[in-house]
Amino acid sequence: MRIFNTERNDEWIVEWGRYEDVKVKFFIRSDDLSLESVSKNLGLTCTKGYERGDVFIDKLVSGETRRGEKLWGVWAYESEQHVSSDKLKDHLDFMLSVFEPRKEQLKPYLEDKAYTVVVRIDFHDICSVVSCDFNKETMTRIMDICNEICICLRTDDRDLTEDDNDEENEFL
Repeated sequence: MRIFNTERNDEWIVEWGRYEDVKVKFFIRSDDLSLESVSKNLGLTCTKGYERGDVFIDKLVSGETRRGEKLWGVWAYESEQHVSSDKLKDHLDFMLSVFEPRKEQLKPYLEDKAYTVVVRIDFHDICSVVSCDFNKETMTRIMDICNEICICLRTDDRDLTEDDNDEENEFL
């Protein structure tokens, strides 16, 4: 929600729109990751993924395109394709329902330093400030299925001249 002055008669308008566009992503990343192997081990097909050496083409904010090869592999599973709610709790609960029963299968990835296992929480909002409460029990359960939690907040007020397709952040 955004509240702003319209410069017309000092009216205040409340703009309702996408207040909480929330999604949760689960990633397993490694230099030599095999999508087929991870999918088979977890008994789950990734919603997105790539292997080192796969070719990518990005369209930059400037309108230019760039082509390159992925420097590592990523197996990703995203909540947005399964959860239509805009509530963070619903997305986290969904991911827990998928990955908690697979803790034993996740163990090799969590224990091997060649792998990084991340749960990323993405917010996109039209406001410049967004806050969210995190339940200790839920976050503890999330930490049991990953090595890292990443929280990414994007607002429509951000500087659009920056390159949002930085290869370093691509897997996130």
